[in-house]
Amino acid sequence: MLYLDDDIYTEYWVIEKLLQVLQSEQCGFVGAFPAGLSHRDDLRPQQQIVEYWEGPVQPEAIDPTPPHWERWQLHRAANLYHVSQSLKPGEFRLYKVAWIASCIIYNRTKLLEVGGFSFWPRLPRYHIGEEVLIQNLLMRRWGGCAFMPSGTYYSEAPSTVLNEAGTVDDHALDLLAEMIERYAPERPEMQTVTYE
Repeated sequence: MLYLDDDIYTEYWVIEKLLQVLQSEQCGFVGAFPAGLSHRDDLRPQQQIVEYWEGPVQPEAIDPTPPHWERWQLHRAANLYHVSQSLKPGEFRLYKVAWIASCIIYNRTKLLEVGGFSFWPRLPRYHIGEEVLIQNLLMRRWGGCAFMPSGTYYSEAPSTVLNEAGTVDDHALDLLAEMIERYAPERPEMQTVTYE
């Protein structure tokens, strides 16, 4: 199942690559995060930390707290685009994510095993984080990843997720503890990410 925001441009090979990686890794999801090319001259090395998968994608229990949640920093501005410039032509790398937005392919069977997006009616109109929640559950059971270069780019059109005050009313992660208990209780074989 492809989750593709309507303000994303993709290169011709991206969807096929998403499917190839999903099938080869047998994980819950694969993403191709878009760059905001208006930031192509805005270098942010402190936000360009990347953790590559060195072997098959594995389950991870990622809690939304630092330091491992900081993986999302790679997806700000054009950070991923800048890191991708260090790859050899034709080289692709899978990397670890806290979550990924805008261009994701899900294994539909696995998605349904964690409830799919059945929680959506519980969220207010102006919310964020539905993909963050579902990916957290999938990562706990089957793992997830993204690849670079991503071949995707934001159109950088104004967002429609904000309410009249310019904010959001809720975040789907408020449901995380309940959803973990229901769909992704920790198992002995699950790799839990811990840091010293």
